[in-house]
Amino acid sequence: MSSEAERLLTEPLESIKCPKCSKEIRRIRCGKCRGKITQDMKCSKCGSPILYINCPHCNKLTVLQSDIWESCLKPIQEITEAISLEKGEKILTIWNGNRKVQRKTATKEGKGKKEKEIELGGLCLTDRRLVWVAQRGVFGKSLRVRDVIPLEEIETITSGGIFRKHISIKTGKSEYSFHLKSWIDENKRWIDTNWFAPFVEAAIENRKKDIEKKRG
Repeated sequence: MSSEAERLLTEPLESIKCPKCSKEIRRIRCGKCRGKITQDMKCSKCGSPILYINCPHCNKLTVLQSDIWESCLKPIQEITEAISLEKGEKILTIWNGNRKVQRKTATKEGKGKKEKEIELGGLCLTDRRLVWVAQRGVFGKSLRVRDVIPLEEIETITSGGIFRKHISIKTGKSEYSFHLKSWIDENKRWIDTNWFAPFVEAAIENRKKDIEKKRG
């Protein structure tokens, strides 16, 4: 590469066109130090690679580099083992949290009574599905897959709540609701629940492309 080409790559990136809504995204800054972004998708101040941004116009995730998932939070080994990945399936990231579930408890009369309780766990995103792995027990903790949601079956993802935000996922057959925790990625970017939908939608888009490719 010539010195002129190298110089051009380090020039500030003034704007980028959103592939979803085609509008210009301006004033792009590094999520780690707020430095300006260069043409080669790196921060001119700290040198961190810029993997993704959220479009302010359509609120869709704009993937700038293919290794977007490399800096994301990954599950512990026990969760990975509990999921039993399919051949070729890859884990992208995970959100820890909880949800309300109905349990049957026995009464003094010997009858079953339905009660709601909080179930702790993690919602794991792979390149094919969302998997809720529940945690049971206090001292002798055990992990078990409770729900599996194929990405291609997801119809809508919504969030609600003011102080305790919850995520709702709808498919043609069921609806799932979770309270998820925020986390910080390796580039010091704060990933809150507002990023959940864009991240999953990006995975859904890639999944549908893979299915179409296999169909030929």
